[in-house]
Amino acid sequence: MTRVSLLLVVLLGACTIGGNSHKERQLAELRAQRALWQQQRILDYQYVLRADCFCDPDYMAPRLVAVRDGRFASAVDSATGQPGRYAAAQFNPTVDSLFVLAERTIRDDAVQATIAYDAELHYPTRIVTVRPGVADGDGAILASNLTR
Repeated sequence: MTRVSLLLVVLLGACTIGGNSHKERQLAELRAQRALWQQQRILDYQYVLRADCFCDPDYMAPRLVAVRDGRFASAVDSATGQPGRYAAAQFNPTVDSLFVLAERTIRDDAVQATIAYDAELHYPTRIVTVRPGVADGDGAILASNLTR
């Protein structure tokens, strides 16, 4: 085995030994971002939620989600200001629930997950799921413009 080949074997092995798998790195990043979010103690906020999926167009419409004392308070269509068909809590996660969703997505072995976080407030801004081999199985939850 040449020196270059040996080096490649060692480097590739380091990617999976000692907790360095892709999913484990994603989970470590999620834990770090969650801790930074929780340190801020932001309990009253609103943000824009949007879905990108093969689903009901009304579900994909951006909604302004309000959270009070850490709990869902309301959701309205961001364009009209009116509650829509998807104004219930079950369709509009708090940031803490976005972290739970992101963790479930990462842990799902049938999914390739991509998670992005806000650089300042550390909440999940993009939870992308790709289901290889599943027609219309891809989707994303997008959170933006969080204000206190």
